[in-house]
Amino acid sequence: LFDRDRRQMAGWRPVLRIQPQPCLRIENMKIPSNVLWVIGHPTFEKAVGAQRVAEIVGELGGQQVRVIQSADWNRSKEQDLWASADAVVLHFPLYWYGMPGLLKSYIDDLLQPGWAFGKGGNALHAKPLVASITTGAPIESYGPAGKNEHDLETYMIPMARMAAFTSMEWRGVVATGSVPWQVPEERWDAHVAEIFERLV
Repeated sequence: LFDRDRRQMAGWRPVLRIQPQPCLRIENMKIPSNVLWVIGHPTFEKAVGAQRVAEIVGELGGQQVRVIQSADWNRSKEQDLWASADAVVLHFPLYWYGMPGLLKSYIDDLLQPGWAFGKGGNALHAKPLVASITTGAPIESYGPAGKNEHDLETYMIPMARMAAFTSMEWRGVVATGSVPWQVPEERWDAHVAEIFERLV
């Protein structure tokens, strides 16, 4: 999968593709059901990491996957998806230390007063929220000793505050770094497994 898209990426080189094996870490754990995975990626068709996460989650059952790659959503339908889910995962690539603008616009449109906050706005009350992030730089570069100076939890403070303001339960950041098509298959399995561990 994704070989055609990889050829279109700068610096692409042929790689040996090994059929991914079932992730024992996922198979042997309690998987929370009715989780909404909102994947916000403007170029999803070229996003190796986002596609791999969507594949893994889609094979498990009991999960909902919603891909946001254009501004054609219906607010009422999106609110119904969020309200009916038991937990929400926002998956996105890190763009200039935050979420992509398209996903930010989606969130801004979705979280309306009287629904997500304010008087009568309790649709998201107590729902766990995890930020699932891919970065082009190694994870080790995020921190006081790295060139990015701050860790990803610090960069995601606005999302943590969003969760608090809408009465959601912030469960933190799960991130995978480096160039996505160079990430071993087992790392994507571990990425999803770590998110599930945050949710149970």
